[in-house]
Amino acid sequence: MSVERIAHDDETTVGIRYYEPKIYLLVTKKVDKENKVEFAHQFIYLPDYSRPYVMNMEPGIGVAEMKPRLENGWNLTGVDITQDSKAAETMTAVGSLISVFMPSAAGNRSLEEGLYMLEFDRRTGKLTGFTRVNAIVQ
Repeated sequence: MSVERIAHDDETTVGIRYYEPKIYLLVTKKVDKENKVEFAHQFIYLPDYSRPYVMNMEPGIGVAEMKPRLENGWNLTGVDITQDSKAAETMTAVGSLISVFMPSAAGNRSLEEGLYMLEFDRRTGKLTGFTRVNAIVQ
C-alpha cells in the first residue's frame, strides 16, 4: 500500500482520496428559565482541504486486499492494519485544558459561544491556543 500527500488542487492523481482531519472546539451556551448561563464544549473534526492524501495498493507477489475505513467520506480511520494512535491521550490532555479557557460565573470570558480551531505548535505538538471560526451558518 502507498500513501502520498498531494497538492490541494491536484485533481489528476488516481487513488482513494482522503483529508487530514482538523480539530475544532464548539462552545455552546444554554440559558435556563432562571437566566442561569451554562457553557458546554464538544470536539468536532472537519476535513483540512489543504492537506489531501491519496492511497493506492501497490502490486506485488501474492494476494493483497486494502480495506480503508473512511468516516464521513473523507476521514481515514483505519486500513485493517494495527495502528498505535495517541488520539485518546491527546483528547484527554486537551480536554483538561478546556476548563482553563471556558467561560465561568467568575467572569472568565476567554472563550465565548462559537466554533474554535485548535492551534498546535507543529514542532512540539503542544496546544498553543484557539482561533475563533467566524463563518458559521446557523
